[in-house]
Amino acid sequence: GGLQAQLSSNRLSIAEEPEEAGAEDEPTQELPTLAEEEEEVQDSEALALTGVPRLLRECGQDPDVELIPSMEAFLAEHTGRTLDEASKIGEGTFGEAFKSGGCVFKVIPIEGELEVNGEPQKEAEEVRAEVVIALELSRLSQEEGSGGAPNANVAPGFIGTRAVGVCQGRYPETLVARWETWDEENTSENDHPGMFPEGQLYAVFLFEDGGRDLERFQLRSFEEARSLLLQVVLTLAVGEEACEFEHRDLHWGNVLLRRCPERELRFMLRGVPITVTGTGMEAALIDFTLSRLRTSGGDVAFCNLAADPELFKGPKGDVQADTYRRMRSCTKGKWEGHAPRTNALWLHYLAHILLNQKEIPMTEEQKHELKTFRKTSTTYTCAADMLWDDLFTGLWVSQGSL
Repeated sequence: GGLQAQLSSNRLSIAEEPEEAGAEDEPTQELPTLAEEEEEVQDSEALALTGVPRLLRECGQDPDVELIPSMEAFLAEHTGRTLDEASKIGEGTFGEAFKSGGCVFKVIPIEGELEVNGEPQKEAEEVRAEVVIALELSRLSQEEGSGGAPNANVAPGFIGTRAVGVCQGRYPETLVARWETWDEENTSENDHPGMFPEGQLYAVFLFEDGGRDLERFQLRSFEEARSLLLQVVLTLAVGEEACEFEHRDLHWGNVLLRRCPERELRFMLRGVPITVTGTGMEAALIDFTLSRLRTSGGDVAFCNLAADPELFKGPKGDVQADTYRRMRSCTKGKWEGHAPRTNALWLHYLAHILLNQKEIPMTEEQKHELKTFRKTSTTYTCAADMLWDDLFTGLWVSQGSL
């Protein structure tokens, strides 16, 4: 389909489904055009020319740019807490990550003229695709749909999105102070957030707290490593089935793990309940910046990785860099299409990490099992097919035929 909003500097896009032959007279479902947005916006022509009103609507906010809240007001509304309890927990070129109470929030400066961390700020349209993906996947963690009917595809392994929104103003002083504390302890690679002016816009994502990332989490046994891989496989399989989902960036910083009371995990795939033996550890996938899916309205939200050639220039033999290059081969460089084999490639990566980067107590036989899985994982065409791998024998039960 033609891209409705592929801006020349954009990587993230939302492509509309092409019309079928003979469907000329039927109304096609399209995201609202910029012209329609502009009719609604009064007295703010400069902002109306951008995709900001459209992003506001996607976030469930009033599309009037005059009503954009401050970051303090938005966070207080959705966390029920003051920023005094917040602490910075991480960063990326996109912006900053903080934690407050039981949720984590990600702050991304958008639409401004200032370069941030050596990069141009993201445009609203770019962030809109990430918003769409986060909200679609968050729905897959719920057993019931919006109408109360049971969802045919459910995975607790998609991080829950509590809210997304656009905010405006200077960076809150409390968060600047938390940034400085983190900088003293960790030496930030990012620009000081006190630099942002009064009119600066931000996209803010609030997520459930999914625990620590795989890089920092200590796995205690082969059983935990096996459970982690199965939970990721099932989560991706549910995403593939529900919305043609591909994560496309599932490195060890984007898999969160937390310890919890030992309980069975319940998934639903194609309407069939699946139960996974509990190990007292639960996994959640995060960061859908590079992801691809088809929305319930039929549009494709994806990131055009061809616009970021640096991603494919990492050192040969580095498993993460090699995985990006393998993805490019299997998509043939066409990032809008659905190539679920990319999900299997990231399971190859995760198996490699568990074998080489994590200190996990394992017998030689268990190591051999994991190496066999790593080898066969590149032969699968999607995550769903990996459920029947020998590594997962006896770990899950389905109440019906898949």
